[in-house]
Amino acid sequence: MRTVRTLLARACLRVYPRTWRDRYADEVLLLVEDAGGGIGDLVDLAIGGLRRRADELHGGAPMSPMIRSAAVILATVVALPAAAFIGLQLISPDVRPAPAYANWLIPILPAMALLIALGPVVRVGIRRDEAGGMTVTARVLPMPRSLLAVVAFCVALMGVVVAYGISENLLEVLR
Repeated sequence: MRTVRTLLARACLRVYPRTWRDRYADEVLLLVEDAGGGIGDLVDLAIGGLRRRADELHGGAPMSPMIRSAAVILATVVALPAAAFIGLQLISPDVRPAPAYANWLIPILPAMALLIALGPVVRVGIRRDEAGGMTVTARVLPMPRSLLAVVAFCVALMGVVVAYGISENLLEVLR
């Protein structure tokens, strides 16, 4: 009969990459059952799985098509309201965003979309040395064309939003 602890350990092991699970899962389950690990051990097991998964991605493992498609779609959907607002401003400069929060939301949306688009391909590592200093490294994995197009769109949109904000402030000062 499976105990709750064993079921939770199996769930934590699902976080690990398949190759690791195929090799070590049975041994880890035996250790959990024999040692009677508590919640802290299960949390450590899950965190270890996330680290293994990150190490696998950091090593340049190919991005799954589902994640790539989801990043492209989500980043596009997040960036569209800002693009629509800028397009509307080009057609009719007198139109202002109706809700008060739109003034700070419009500049944030392209940055959020850029972060979403880059999420699957940028790997950031933070390491501490013995002296207490920190080293931050970033690595960009190869991007498919669709993701590259969305990243370029988001960067261009951020530039337009910043230029729009600067021009609005300059016009306000000149009035």
